[in-house]
Amino acid sequence: MIATVASAAAAEQSAGQSARLTVLTSTGVTRDGLPVLAPHPSPAETASVLERGFSGKLLRLYALEQEFLRRKTGITPEPAYLLLSDRQGGFPQFGFHLGDTAKARVGWVDLHKDSRLTGRFGATDQVFPHELMHVIVRQLAGAPRESGGNQVHAIGVRTDPVNAFAEGLAETMQILAVDDPEAADDTRALAGDRDAAGKAEHDVARYSRDLTRRWWPVQPARMRFLLWFSASEQVQRYHAVKANRFARMPAVPDALLDRADTHAAYLLSSVMPGGAEGAIKPAAVMLSSEGVVSHLFWRVITDRALRERYQDAAFYAQFGATPAGVTPMENIFLKLFVTLYEGRPSTAAELLRAYARRFPAEAVDVDRVTREALLGQSLPDAPEVWLLNAALVTGTSLFDQYRALPRPHTFDANAATLLDWMGVPGVTREHAEALVAGAPYPTLDALLAKAPAPLRPQVTTMAEAMERLRSRAADEEETLSLTAILMSYIWRLLGLAAITTVVGAWLARRAGARRIWTATLIALAGSLLVIALAWVIVSPPWYPYAAPVVIGGLPWTLWRAARGRPWPAIAQPLLIWALASVPALLATMI
Repeated sequence: MIATVASAAAAEQSAGQSARLTVLTSTGVTRDGLPVLAPHPSPAETASVLERGFSGKLLRLYALEQEFLRRKTGITPEPAYLLLSDRQGGFPQFGFHLGDTAKARVGWVDLHKDSRLTGRFGATDQVFPHELMHVIVRQLAGAPRESGGNQVHAIGVRTDPVNAFAEGLAETMQILAVDDPEAADDTRALAGDRDAAGKAEHDVARYSRDLTRRWWPVQPARMRFLLWFSASEQVQRYHAVKANRFARMPAVPDALLDRADTHAAYLLSSVMPGGAEGAIKPAAVMLSSEGVVSHLFWRVITDRALRERYQDAAFYAQFGATPAGVTPMENIFLKLFVTLYEGRPSTAAELLRAYARRFPAEAVDVDRVTREALLGQSLPDAPEVWLLNAALVTGTSLFDQYRALPRPHTFDANAATLLDWMGVPGVTREHAEALVAGAPYPTLDALLAKAPAPLRPQVTTMAEAMERLRSRAADEEETLSLTAILMSYIWRLLGLAAITTVVGAWLARRAGARRIWTATLIALAGSLLVIALAWVIVSPPWYPYAAPVVIGGLPWTLWRAARGRPWPAIAQPLLIWALASVPALLATMI
């Protein structure tokens, strides 16, 4: 019997599965509304990566958390489960069948099977700890309370304190994964990858230029948003978050705020991190922004005083551990775990206040770290007073740049910025500044009492609209279809190609193309080549300029040369293709 058990354990280990991590694959079958999953046939490579560095440390913490929950609730401890699926993105999930065994409440992580394992911002060794932390928080603290954010989260988007807490704490795991001394070499190298940081800055700067210039109708960075934003955001989750750049207001020009439609100002403020000289955001705004929450918990988890202040042996016995067997990093996590379980917080402020109550000897250090992260401010202590402004319509997520799936903007009056109030019809800059300065408002009535008299009926209407939205609110992030969003980009690209083709065909005719249809086909081919090489395919900067002439004009020129045509006629195809491509070059490069 001993030999059989040992043999089975060895076989499982050789297959890449371990006691702490089980890698799964989908069977394509559901049962009782839950997916039926199976052990992955070749998990070794993924498991070997995730069992080292910070991911490996979090797997050990997950095992300690499972033992803690066993002692508190009687649940059966489980390993961490990872499904390698065809689904883009990363998601925390609950409930599945492992073959014939029902695991209706067990947490698991869903990642795309082809995701790069290491060496890139947003690789599996960073995203897996991110999603596993979501699972841990839900297991310990339960379902979060409702808040009022009406937008899919992103690192710079001001959503609400509940969403920002969940995502910000999870994103902290990505920083820890890059900085872990035992991470893969190419992952550790990301911390010093100035090229990636510079490219992200360049992408955001070009996007800002697109939104702020009105004299040029084509916005290249905005039309390419689907292609660059995800990668740049992953870089921002490390560099911009560690620098705490989302704690300051980005530079949004007054011209954007003064427009009747402040959507461009909203986009810029949600994508652009603040600069060193930017105004400090109010603490309530910071804690509704996951970028700031991520920085805050990075400071908490890496703070030496909080890491090295240990509890008595009974505290660690809850996890089946001893003080001597717990590292300083594990120590701060275990204290956070206990606080999550006992305090059931839904926001960063609730967790930190609960932590200070649970560990009063550390309250001074918690306050110190909090003030440092919030740039001198204390934790906000005001209720949420949510309003819905139907006059400011945003897209469903930042990826919906052109509002193919529109939704009204919601905001908390106690975590509002000038943008929120200036998007309300009839609100002047003076009104907006006064309303922001007048926060916090303990109740809606208090807000109405301070609002200018002409605006009070409108504020009441916005509050009523918010209540109607709450009654039908649903989580749309996982079920979001990209088809409508994608088509909004495709139609604009087709429109751009049509315009550049028409103008390019006219130029081709002036250069000597004899037939309209020939000039049109040349201009269309040149436009598509330029747009693809400038915006879609990663290529050297000179490719879009050279490709139409080399691919289209050169073969034609050689054909004429082979037929013994005179030199002006031989060179003419090069001129035709070059001029036919000029409109597309101007549209994409300026």
